[in-house]
Amino acid sequence: MSGPLPRILVVDDVEAVRGAYRDALTASVGSTSSLDSLESELFGKSAKTETATPQFDLTLKSQGEDAVEAVRHSLADGSPFSLVFLDMRIPPGIDGAETARRIRELDPLINIVLVTGYADTDVADVAALVKPADKLFFIAKPFQVAEIRQQAAALSARWVADSESVRALQRQNSALQIAVREAQAAREDALQASVSKSAFLSNVSHELRTPLNAVIGFSELMCGEIYGPLGDKRYADYSKEINAAGSNLLNSLNDIIDTARLDTGKVQLCFESINISQCIATVVNSLAELSQSKKVSLHVMPGDDQLCVHGDPKRVSRIVFSILHNGVKFAPDGTQVDIEVKHVDECVRVSVTDRGCGISAMIIEATNQPFASGKDIFKRGHGGLGLGLWIARRLMELHKGQLEIRSRAGFGTTVVLSFPASDQATRAA
Repeated sequence: MSGPLPRILVVDDVEAVRGAYRDALTASVGSTSSLDSLESELFGKSAKTETATPQFDLTLKSQGEDAVEAVRHSLADGSPFSLVFLDMRIPPGIDGAETARRIRELDPLINIVLVTGYADTDVADVAALVKPADKLFFIAKPFQVAEIRQQAAALSARWVADSESVRALQRQNSALQIAVREAQAAREDALQASVSKSAFLSNVSHELRTPLNAVIGFSELMCGEIYGPLGDKRYADYSKEINAAGSNLLNSLNDIIDTARLDTGKVQLCFESINISQCIATVVNSLAELSQSKKVSLHVMPGDDQLCVHGDPKRVSRIVFSILHNGVKFAPDGTQVDIEVKHVDECVRVSVTDRGCGISAMIIEATNQPFASGKDIFKRGHGGLGLGLWIARRLMELHKGQLEIRSRAGFGTTVVLSFPASDQATRAA
């Protein structure tokens, strides 16, 4: 065997037996053991010269408690025993079975060979006490030298193989733990970065919104010529442009603030019963200027106009606005956007269908992330930050509802909002 000699522990209260183990397991190549000499003297055989006697590092103990301590120290020193030959009766201390049990508790890999000269030993009882069974063996006294050597060689080789497997698993486990820690650290860094990003966006948006309110407010005064005429007609046009641009910028900043709040879970909802048809009518009126400029008709299909949902009025209006605004924005000029409300499968379902170019499944998947849009990010023809659908989807999730996009390129798009049934009635009183 290459490397350090396998360590073997021998435990027997009889000194002569310990000597027999020593002679059997430490004979050098080319030497004649005392056991072989004794055999020759007793039976008239000539002494044989061993040519391939295995070598082991032996530790001899006479008591069970000493054997347990030897195993403990070997583990602490990093040089564990591969095998212990253990006598069943080793008075006056603990017997072999108890010694084996304690050794097994310390070292689950060590092979234990129990040696007994008595027929009253219950092998099954000992096997039940000292597990696992595949590392527990029995030899009867008087033993043969060849048997001891064979057991020592075979079990030591097995222990080396088992130890290598355990060390390989330990290395793999250590590598896996390192990978898990690195993944956790990366995840925490990503979460912290996301929180920092959201906080930054929120802070910047608030800082920009304050002066922007002044721009919008003063431009409204100028558009209305509250303090007298502006003079040149171009000033009136410019003030309208300033007001429109400021309002669009304010809407974008509000989207960013909402995104940051949703990202950090800081959105609180105040639930009440909402007539969904009235909510839709209000949103349709707010989009009148945009729909007229595109000659897009918002058509509310006939249905039950008394259906109610349980939600936050401000947030539900925001959801409906995002979906209808997208429908108008992406609908071809001169077409119609259909809006339908009905009660289906214990849900109040709002469907918005345009006759636009439609969107692919890949782009629908992309809208699950903020700052996505229905067209390639570098080829946008409709403006916007790509936050409307993402915000609407997140708000629907907060309402325990679902936003579903059904579309096929070239055949238009339908967005379905499904608000779940609630404890309150789905119909207005």
